[in-house]
Amino acid sequence: MSIWPQTWTAPDDVLPGLPADEKSLRRWQNSLDALEDEAGAALGLSERAPSAVDGIAGWAPPADLGPLPQVLLDRARSLAALQERAVTMLTDSRAVVEQEMAELARPRRHVQPVYMDVTG
Repeated sequence: MSIWPQTWTAPDDVLPGLPADEKSLRRWQNSLDALEDEAGAALGLSERAPSAVDGIAGWAPPADLGPLPQVLLDRARSLAALQERAVTMLTDSRAVVEQEMAELARPRRHVQPVYMDVTG
């Protein structure tokens, strides 16, 4: 028995002969569906608008997922690429908003009036 914790198997290390039971496959498909939905909403690709509270606590994988089934490996890689696009787009959008907010927060110069209303 080793004193070291078991290492996580990265998707590239998934063994092709590893059998995936139906429950595990369904759990993985449901998890990937949810993550694709969130990434699609962030990119504006889905009809669902992202909620203001989506992902605040962060995503944690369900404890009962098990190893990634080989049949879902390409889908998981596509999802990772979609999430990278979403992160890039959201980061760029955030930078634009921060710049706009900084412009609004700049102190304004005091402007001297040019004309004076003497009749009113």
